[in-house]
Amino acid sequence: MSTIELVQLPQAYFRHSGDQLDIVFGDVKTEFGLARSAWLEGRLLFLGFYEGDEVSGWDAFTKQLVDAKWRDIDHRATELYQALGQQSNRSVWVCGTAFQRSVWEAISNVPKGKTVSYSDIALAIKNPKAARAVGSALGANNIAYWIPCHRAVRGDGSLGGYRWGLSLKTRILSAEATHL
Repeated sequence: MSTIELVQLPQAYFRHSGDQLDIVFGDVKTEFGLARSAWLEGRLLFLGFYEGDEVSGWDAFTKQLVDAKWRDIDHRATELYQALGQQSNRSVWVCGTAFQRSVWEAISNVPKGKTVSYSDIALAIKNPKAARAVGSALGANNIAYWIPCHRAVRGDGSLGGYRWGLSLKTRILSAEATHL
């Protein structure tokens, strides 16, 4: 996976709870399991893995844009997901503060198969005392795998947390380490 461009979703899109937006969503099969995806203007807006019947973050995400036109179209979501994997210049929508975006940019620059500590990320964004805030920013990421929050670990090398479960984090890291 190459570096990905993070495009801030314009604040205007949140006006009136997104009533002008046409969002395609659907479940997609990834190499790590079934995930819920949402797409706006052909660009990924949300990707979250299932844990049982639930997708962490989905309800909170949809509440932000409750009045958008939501189209449940699994086959279109699958087409868009497959196309994203083929693109050399990938970009995704992000919804976050300037601090969160800086953290997501920093973790996106970590090479596949490598991990960094929360403190390393804090240093990279020139905010060395913000390791805990880095962890919170990573947990607020709405785009699993493509914004590779799974590459962040504790300073002692232990996994720390992962919004979609430590089992999945372990599987993704293992796959990345063996498929360099």
